[in-house]
Amino acid sequence: MLTNSLLENVLATAQETATHSWEYGVVFEALLEYYDPQLSVFHRATNNPELDFERIKALQYVKQFIRTDSTSLCEGNGMLVSPCLALFSNKIHDI
Repeated sequence: MLTNSLLENVLATAQETATHSWEYGVVFEALLEYYDPQLSVFHRATNNPELDFERIKALQYVKQFIRTDSTSLCEGNGMLVSPCLALFSNKIHDI
C-alpha cells in the first residue's frame, strides 16, 4: 500500500528532477491531483470555485516555468501539458 509519506517523497523527487517542459506539466498534474483533487480534471465540478492561488501547491510549483511575456506558455522544446493548467494560465501572474 502506498503511504502518504511515500507519495509525498515521490512528488518531492519529481519536482526536484523535472527538467523538460512536458515533465513540469506532468508534475503539475500530479501535485494537483494529490493535494487539490477537487480542481483536477477527474473531479465533477458543478460550478467554478473561488481559488486561493497561494494555497495550491501545483500552481506554486509551476509558476516558475510559465512565461507571461511571450506567445509560448513555457520555454523549451515542448509545452506544459495539462488541461487544468490552461484554465489557470491566465491567472498565473496573480500568484
